[in-house]
Amino acid sequence: MGDETRISAPTEVLDRVTQEYYRKALIWCSYDKWTVEESANQLCGCIPDRKMFGHGERNRRLDEAVVSVENKMLADITNGKLQAVQAKRYFGKTFVQSADVIPWALAADISIPDELLQAGAARDRRKDPYCRYTTPYIEALFWIIREFWQGTDVREAPPTETVIEAVRAQFRELSEPEARMLDRVTRHPDARSV
Repeated sequence: MGDETRISAPTEVLDRVTQEYYRKALIWCSYDKWTVEESANQLCGCIPDRKMFGHGERNRRLDEAVVSVENKMLADITNGKLQAVQAKRYFGKTFVQSADVIPWALAADISIPDELLQAGAARDRRKDPYCRYTTPYIEALFWIIREFWQGTDVREAPPTETVIEAVRAQFRELSEPEARMLDRVTRHPDARSV
């Protein structure tokens, strides 16, 4: 498909702050399932739980883009190109596996915000196969253990500042005090003086 057929939100209607959208995308990418509406909102660069059909031209144009993506998703669910999953709690909503949304959008030639791609890649890189529940702190905790402590002699512990810098680079959503706290939690008591 050419660029003229691509579905994407009109850029002038998006007034989100990039870091805020990225933080929300990280949280939503940790969820196993998204509704079609949540998926469409994210693919249009909006927070997934925003209210639809607001007042004004800007909201109308954004809603058109979201509804267009929703309709394409529903058509592809009907055609078997995207699989719907059942929700135990919300019977009136159509859910899809969150991990299927980005590959589907790429195949459907739908523009995907860079922040959503980064959040999806972070989810895929960090997800622990033994634990389905996660938060950015839990993910960072396991990452620090894998990167700095597994197989490390505590007498040769990495300096605290090295760990903090690496955590901040890997987990952009965490502040310096949060990274310091995670270093303290994961640091062996015999390595605290480093």
